[in-house]
Amino acid sequence: MAQVTQISRNLQAIKSDGTIVPPDENGYVTLGVATYYFVLGGIKDEPLASCHILTDATIAGTFTVEGSGLPRQKGGGGAADVTDWSTTTGEWVQINPPSGTYVPSNGTGWTVTGLSLAKTAGVGAALLDIGNIGQPRLRIAAAITTGGKVRVSFTGKS
Repeated sequence: MAQVTQISRNLQAIKSDGTIVPPDENGYVTLGVATYYFVLGGIKDEPLASCHILTDATIAGTFTVEGSGLPRQKGGGGAADVTDWSTTTGEWVQINPPSGTYVPSNGTGWTVTGLSLAKTAGVGAALLDIGNIGQPRLRIAAAITTGGKVRVSFTGKS
């Protein structure tokens, strides 16, 4: 039987211009009105993935799951190919299965449709369990309409 290994971490946010927003000592990132990305682990190495999103009382926006099968670097690992924060059409594609996807949430302000989560002001949390995905790269896109704090934690198991 294979041994199960697990990683868990608070994620940094990457603004759509490539600026990195590191988590504070409590795991939260402070975001303004813009689009940010939270890069999930290498899914090929962690076929079972879970993402926990915890918000403060002020932040509002939409959180969506996106996947890419395109490489980060060109050919022998040289120049960048598709960045984790790319906004080029077609390089990242939203993953939003139809109804029947279970995304538990609590607190206030969550409206969940498939893997698309709309969030209004109010403290709350949502859990995304992601499996059966073939893309080697996944990210959470956070289109923030009212600034505030969010903690995004990723756990992967292999």
